[in-house]
Amino acid sequence: MNPYLTDRGVVERILAAARRGVKVRVIVSEKSNNPQATAALRHRYADLLAAGAEVWELPGTVFHAKVVVADDVVSFGTVNLDAWAPFRNSEIMMIARSREAAALLNERLFDPDIARSRRGEPPSGGRDRLRSWLCDKLTYYL
Repeated sequence: MNPYLTDRGVVERILAAARRGVKVRVIVSEKSNNPQATAALRHRYADLLAAGAEVWELPGTVFHAKVVVADDVVSFGTVNLDAWAPFRNSEIMMIARSREAAALLNERLFDPDIARSRRGEPPSGGRDRLRSWLCDKLTYYL
């Protein structure tokens, strides 16, 4: 769960996990405070869906949660999954190695948010596809 994902390395790791058969659920804001980052990620929706990942867009809010649950490990904090956060911004992330914490976050955060989300769809129409492609190419600077 992240407001948006723009870092190619992070997206490639998510794709690799999904291709290995890992259950991957990505939750992002339907509309974010960075429309270019949202457009860039939407450019990758087709790849994510083809790899077997689920993409969910949470409507009605610009959430700023940064949470990852991987098996029995939970990370949460202020770190966006982009190129700027770990190297250029002052960010912090907590890691909890706890089966109980992972289950609790799935039950109380992920599952309810997915229940009120819509499935992410790749951009349609020439203008939206061009915009998302261009934003994807410029993600380093977002």
